[in-house]
Amino acid sequence: MKNIFKIAIICLVSLTLTNCEDNEKSPLVEQVDGVFVLIDIENALIDVTQIGTSTYGGTLRAPVDNVASHTIEVRAVIGGDDASEFAELYTTTTFPATFLVTAGDIATALGVDVSTFGPGTRFDFVGTSVGTDGTVVTTSNLSGDVQAESGIRQAYNLRTFISCPVDPAEIAGTYDVTELGFGTFFGETNFTRTIVAGPGSGQITIVEGEYTTTGGDPLILDIDFATGIITGGGNDEDGNAAVSFDASVLGTENTYLVEGGFFFSCVGALDINMNFLPFNANPHKFVLQKQ
Repeated sequence: MKNIFKIAIICLVSLTLTNCEDNEKSPLVEQVDGVFVLIDIENALIDVTQIGTSTYGGTLRAPVDNVASHTIEVRAVIGGDDASEFAELYTTTTFPATFLVTAGDIATALGVDVSTFGPGTRFDFVGTSVGTDGTVVTTSNLSGDVQAESGIRQAYNLRTFISCPVDPAEIAGTYDVTELGFGTFFGETNFTRTIVAGPGSGQITIVEGEYTTTGGDPLILDIDFATGIITGGGNDEDGNAAVSFDASVLGTENTYLVEGGFFFSCVGALDINMNFLPFNANPHKFVLQKQ
């Protein structure tokens, strides 16, 4: 199938937040002994409805009194692939230290207007520590396990998003399809969708599915209503795989593969990272905007 789809597709990096709660794990730094800064995240997201005051961050700590400074740089990633250069955002020479930043702080560091950012904008943060002996620690000094394990609370590779909680009262409505990865290939002609809440708690349903002209089933999405982050979906209410397009298209039935995304009910925006099963070499976007 991937030989049939001659379309340039860019897939968003799967949506995960670096949030840390396990206080009992001991961070191990490879190559550099002892210099390490951790962070206790207090605010995991920047709320789009309070973009002027909402903050991301928490408390920076140095378990050993051997850190002279810790600097954090930031970049903005808009639309999944339009990334800025990293710019210095914050430096502290004392610990514990409070690291709480607004979208405005980030905009100032990057030299742009805060209006540049919108729902779904991702912010990547990278940290650099300098030890009292001059030792420098960055993500390159950390093992893969330390970088990937949120419980270790490392302050060297962090990420947040501009988001907004899902308001159930704002879910239902008619949405325009503004981007549909293989819509042209499938001859899609219906560019609106009906969205309703449910069937379960933390779920919404795109009633007509993704590709209506090829027999697509309703697309059910699992969403963290506190953040608007899409955590999965595609199954019907009975837990069976829902069809994204039927066998009449390529001789075999395809089911939904939801790879992440966001639902921002506050602005009526739905941005989904989709794929196909079994043809899962075709990641694509399915983007909708409430009328």
